[in-house]
Amino acid sequence: MIIDGNSDKLLLGGEILITTYFNGQEEQGLTWLDLTNPSLKELKDLSTLYDLHFTSLEDCLDPHHQPKFEAHKDHEFILLRLLEMAGPAANTVQGLTSKVAIFLSEDNNLLLTVHRLDLPFMQEIYSKWQQAGGEEALFNINLLLYDILKAVVWSYEPFWDRAFAEIDRLEKIVFQDRASAAIISDLYLLRSQLTVLTQVLWQSYEVIGDWDKDKDPFIAPFYQDIRERVERYLSILDRLVDSCNYLFNAYMTLSAHRTNQIIRTLTVLSLFFMPLTFIVGIYGMNFEFFPELKWRYGYLYVWGLMLSVVAGGYYWFRKKGWI
Repeated sequence: MIIDGNSDKLLLGGEILITTYFNGQEEQGLTWLDLTNPSLKELKDLSTLYDLHFTSLEDCLDPHHQPKFEAHKDHEFILLRLLEMAGPAANTVQGLTSKVAIFLSEDNNLLLTVHRLDLPFMQEIYSKWQQAGGEEALFNINLLLYDILKAVVWSYEPFWDRAFAEIDRLEKIVFQDRASAAIISDLYLLRSQLTVLTQVLWQSYEVIGDWDKDKDPFIAPFYQDIRERVERYLSILDRLVDSCNYLFNAYMTLSAHRTNQIIRTLTVLSLFFMPLTFIVGIYGMNFEFFPELKWRYGYLYVWGLMLSVVAGGYYWFRKKGWI
């Protein structure tokens, strides 16, 4: 996609269009070139045409690269990652986010965006600027960059509702009487996702700050808005991480409590049967002379003794609050 600030039109095409269009680039106004999954040749042609730094080009092609900012002699390079989950079980930088590389040349009035996946918000931004008649684009290329950075940062917004809903679901499970141990894997997945997003957003915050610190005062409030949004997201992440830690600790505490309850029940039962086993063991010995064997009511006596021991033990345990 190419936006021509003079002709105010959208051009679509591949290498031939790019080569043809940029043959007369000196006469163009603001130019925004948006490339989706470009070939290496396309990037090399643009790199040669606009003298883009080779290391930035390598970073642009690296799918695993973290957010960064580089200032070169005649252009600036910004690399950010937007939220693009590969699946509900994704918990890596590559699985949760997708890279957007941006080359900004204010001298050439050029904005180049490169990304692997098709991003609908790019078309929405173009439509917005097209409706403005192109005059806003000619006024300041940094405002166009602001719209793109804003869309990248705002892409994280839907994740928070899902994360809080997952926290509520896990909280209900944790405090059930028979919570499944599978909740540990769910908590670990959510915790790892939050850790990855925290890392990415902190790096994004630093990137935006590094790029914005020497900019025109007119532009500064726009980028302050983005930084404040990132700060808000980082605060939300802290709350979510704390909630995960709380649920994990609560689950472990409740599990230990349930285990202690079971052990206490078994201990009480064993304490009931230990004296009975002792009594039965004594009268089960095979001695020839056993005085109690000649008693008329010896059998009832032993039963009475055992029932008394059980009743006494029950009274004692109840008094101590053990049962």
